[in-house]
Amino acid sequence: MSKGWVMKKDITYAMTNAEVLSALGENLRRMRINADLTQRELSEKADISLAAIRNAECGRGATMLTLVKMLRHLRRFDCLESLNSESEIRADLLFERQTDTIQRVRKPKNEKR
Repeated sequence: MSKGWVMKKDITYAMTNAEVLSALGENLRRMRINADLTQRELSEKADISLAAIRNAECGRGATMLTLVKMLRHLRRFDCLESLNSESEIRADLLFERQTDTIQRVRKPKNEKR
């Protein structure tokens, strides 16, 4: 394997939650290393505890605030772009409910969840 070539771990629906956290952690670690930062440097610059960074990178989870701080300092907000886009609203539901914006989904009480 040549230096600088990094294999990215893709996240799929077939993965368990633990596998997703592990893949996210690997990807965060790769981003930090590509930014030429140690865990301690990222911790100090992004105002995150060293333990929080270690937990995130090892797949033990992280708070959303920790994730945002890490991505902000790594200049990788592009990773959040799909979460920031407006979702499509089904027109038939919009007319049926007579609202401008769907706020939540409600099922009839007799319908199984």
